[in-house]
Amino acid sequence: MIFDGTIVDTEKVYYENMRDLTEEVLGQKLDKMDYKKMFRERMKKQVRDTIMKDMECLVTITISLKRRLLKRILDNYHNAPVLPGIAELMEYLYNKGIKMAVASNGKREHIETGLQRKRF
Repeated sequence: MIFDGTIVDTEKVYYENMRDLTEEVLGQKLDKMDYKKMFRERMKKQVRDTIMKDMECLVTITISLKRRLLKRILDNYHNAPVLPGIAELMEYLYNKGIKMAVASNGKREHIETGLQRKRF
């Protein structure tokens, strides 16, 4: 069994960190519905690059701001909740002796740490 990275809700982590940083840096609130409308179809890099443009607050995004956002997301990435049914499915497959693998575009160290913290 191969899991394709849909084990945890990383969108929640991205939204919460972008919301907090947008309020801290720009003094504006980023509503969850606005976030979903603006960013649902975009890739993660595009989200980081376009949040300021879409909110019409800054002309350019500084390297410092990008680093702060990336650091915040990585620091909180492990807090992403396990999606419903995943833990039970993984336990069932493990008990049946079925081999599993996780495929993700995330860094290996983050994935391994996340799996350990979730006790997988």
